[in-house]
Amino acid sequence: FACGVFRHSGQPFVHWTLEPKKINFVERSGRYLASFELVLRLEDGRGNPVLERIEEIPLTVTPEQYKTHERRLFAFQDILPVIPGRFRLFGLLKNKSAQDFTSFSAALTVPESEPGIRPGALVLYHSRERLGERASGALRAFTFGGTHYLVSARKEFPPQSEMGAYVQMFSAGKIALPAQSTVVLEVREVDSQVTAFSQKKTLSEVLTEDGEGLDTGTFSMAALKPGYYSAELSLVDDNGQKVLAAAENFVLLAQAAPVLPWVYAKGNPAFPNSQDLAALSTEYFLTGQYEKALPPAEHALRLRDDPAIRLILGRVLHALGRYQDSIDTIKAAEAAGLSRDAAKVLAAGYASLKDWTSALGYLEKLLAEATEVSVLNLAGECHIGS
Repeated sequence: FACGVFRHSGQPFVHWTLEPKKINFVERSGRYLASFELVLRLEDGRGNPVLERIEEIPLTVTPEQYKTHERRLFAFQDILPVIPGRFRLFGLLKNKSAQDFTSFSAALTVPESEPGIRPGALVLYHSRERLGERASGALRAFTFGGTHYLVSARKEFPPQSEMGAYVQMFSAGKIALPAQSTVVLEVREVDSQVTAFSQKKTLSEVLTEDGEGLDTGTFSMAALKPGYYSAELSLVDDNGQKVLAAAENFVLLAQAAPVLPWVYAKGNPAFPNSQDLAALSTEYFLTGQYEKALPPAEHALRLRDDPAIRLILGRVLHALGRYQDSIDTIKAAEAAGLSRDAAKVLAAGYASLKDWTSALGYLEKLLAEATEVSVLNLAGECHIGS
């Protein structure tokens, strides 16, 4: 498993790739099937849940595809919107067809936007490909400025192979780089820190078309012996000072092996979109940043009127003390049927306004379905208040 934080339209996203050691398929009617459930959970520094996503992933491959790729690793790749802060990403991939699972976790630091230039994670890639105009607008893991980078989670490269390096640059304002800057790539042996390979290029040679990244292109590693290495890509101004630098470790194998995975990755709509905005509002809400949770929730609802989004916005408005606005937001979707969580927010809103009768109307329905301590307590408060 490997991940890194990058930005799209100024918004941080986690790009991740997962390569299970083995994928077990079940043969049915001449085809190979596997049904997966992917659970992603983002927690803050205190272990509190910030976001959870559950996704069903059905895979079907033909015998010809299976034969072609049977020696390759399989990779699941996707992106996840995140707010600034320190988090840990947990994941569980369950193969429901073969009854096995893979778990993973990683620490994440998402910096606030600020003046000056900061580097993202260094992407060491096997190859790259330009996408068509339609595909380049979608958000896809390890795709930046219309170029998709083919990566592997293990960061292993065969002998005599080629490798490229890409780093995205962040800034709260416009990215302005010294015209005479040079970009230096150094590959060092991890143990001795001896430089095994070095390359210098002008800024114009490596600056990406969108002006937000540095891309060395691929270079040969034929002169390197097998071992563990660290690659550093740095931007140096005309005074010899590093403007930014990003580093990543990799392994050069002793013998050829199929290291480039067969990738399952879906395209996501360009940001901003209702799903990602709703996720960001949830993250701000669950970390107690209610004022920051409000704009993305309102934006999400403007893009798509959905009961789930109305519930998120209703919760945020309630937390801000805007009880009537919270009630109005959620009741607008009442004709389509209220979820249990939506009914709880409505009851809490009416109770905060001391409209005990309306609050009890929802609470009694909730208690008729199931008994919950929080609902019982609120019902007791309403009866005392009335």
